[in-house]
Amino acid sequence: MMRGRHLKTRLLRVHLWLGIILGFFWSLQGLSGAMLVFNRDIQAAWLAPAGAAAPLPLDTVIVRANKATGAKVTRLETFGPDPLLLLAYYPVENSDQIAVIDGRSGVVVDRRDPAAMLPSGGASWGWLLRLHETLLVGEAGMLLVGTSGLFLLTTILIGFWNVGWIGKWRDAFRMTRLTSARQRLVGWHRLLGTLAAPALLVMVTCGIYLAFAPQLRSMLTATAGYQMPYKPKAQVAAPDVMLTAEQAYDVARQHFPGATLVRLVLPTAKSPVYLFRLLQRDDARRWAGTSTIAIDPRSGAVRDVYDSARGPLANRVTDAIYSIHTGDVAGVAGRLLVMLAGLSLPVFAVTGVISWIRMRRRRSFASARAR
Repeated sequence: MMRGRHLKTRLLRVHLWLGIILGFFWSLQGLSGAMLVFNRDIQAAWLAPAGAAAPLPLDTVIVRANKATGAKVTRLETFGPDPLLLLAYYPVENSDQIAVIDGRSGVVVDRRDPAAMLPSGGASWGWLLRLHETLLVGEAGMLLVGTSGLFLLTTILIGFWNVGWIGKWRDAFRMTRLTSARQRLVGWHRLLGTLAAPALLVMVTCGIYLAFAPQLRSMLTATAGYQMPYKPKAQVAAPDVMLTAEQAYDVARQHFPGATLVRLVLPTAKSPVYLFRLLQRDDARRWAGTSTIAIDPRSGAVRDVYDSARGPLANRVTDAIYSIHTGDVAGVAGRLLVMLAGLSLPVFAVTGVISWIRMRRRRSFASARAR
């Protein structure tokens, strides 16, 4: 019994000090993640011009985007399953820039720098995403985020275990029995933790995988039959293009009837194929899709196909992780749950630190009186 109490005390100290040391960072992650949950819906509502015109053919969009940007567009991406808005990537010196194109008129409605170090205009959403995923410092930042996630997962498990340890789950919901200000503060901390812990455990676990995915995919390939994404072989010069983008898209839709465009990478020397990413009706990634097809721009031959509905089990499981992390897998209700779970992290940090400060003051006061 005594050993069990000592273990509980030590674990609660770990829970406390991890929260004090990393609480601000977790709060930042929670707030940024919560803000990103509905970012595409907000951007689409803000930027998409009113009207019911049909989307333009891809060839027309590309021609108008090239003219508007004064450069050759290398990639198109959609905001969601309906191509009302398209992100057109084009090179400027040694970096890419983004023009947001109205898919029904080809008009540029916004311009963005995806590598901006400070948030500005429409680029603020991309900046916020990079802050959330990589701390704005690339792969090293992603590893830091993943490591922090492991500590956060440990902290959540300890807190949840502590409520189970005392065997009084119902007491966490009996706030009226708490009389002092500190008791109420700890009580709210415990109550919110009990409510948010299940969602946080799932969300954080998925986030850890996403942070370490580049390293884990190699292991999954060797052990679980994971199929790595297709990588075109670079060549010295850009290929001769005989098929237009719209014709290549027709080939892609023959393989994936009913699928909609998510991303199109145009043929270049670095990637000498039309590379499509498509959203199928039952894809786990509700707006992003994971099905891909590579098409030769000269002959129209299919160089590679990945069907998210028929891929290896390891791929189908990992394909779903992003949608679970964002809540998309459960629609609007799931996204709201993820947003609330993210907002709970700064609440835990604040209530935990204030409770610790009050406890320290009370102990100092009691020690002074005992002298």
